[in-house]
Amino acid sequence: DIAGGLQAVDSIPSALEAAKVALRIREGAFGPRHVFVALTLANIATMQGEMGELDAANENLARAAAALEQSGPAWDTRRAEILTNLGSVLTGLGEYPEAHRVLTRARDITRVGPAPRDELAAAIHTALGLLDRRMGDFETASTMLEKALWLNRQIHRGNHPVGRHAPRQQPSRAVHRARAAHAAAALRHDRRASPWIRNVW
Repeated sequence: DIAGGLQAVDSIPSALEAAKVALRIREGAFGPRHVFVALTLANIATMQGEMGELDAANENLARAAAALEQSGPAWDTRRAEILTNLGSVLTGLGEYPEAHRVLTRARDITRVGPAPRDELAAAIHTALGLLDRRMGDFETASTMLEKALWLNRQIHRGNHPVGRHAPRQQPSRAVHRARAAHAAAALRHDRRASPWIRNVW
């Protein structure tokens, strides 16, 4: 599609306008709560987030999540992706309790639905870990961020683990704080780890 092609070559403002045109067409054809409308809203929100338009991204991701709420388990992975991006936007807006609720919901969906791709699991753990760190829960943050870092490394080694666990927690708050900072820094320097899950529709 045109919006996807423009986004792929980093012409985000042009891609955003094309996606808005596609949204109007799909809303007219399918109604406001159709899966295709939800995915188009999520794509628009991703571009808005990358442009720093967090309020607009928040509104469109919330609409997308609501539209997918009754779409059935076949769409659980997409729903979790949208909620992960929504949680990241809410974190950027300083809405920490709501962000934590949304991200936890994303994690819960992936636990009971079809197995998510490892990149999604890593993104959810990254977002939750960074949020826990901001909220001062360094023990949980260190666990989440180390799991995210471990998942990213396993993914890019070509090893897709199932049913394994992150390293054991250490009892000291200072140790957890240091571990969280180290894992967050490692993720920032890992160019393969992106804060946005990009879907082009």
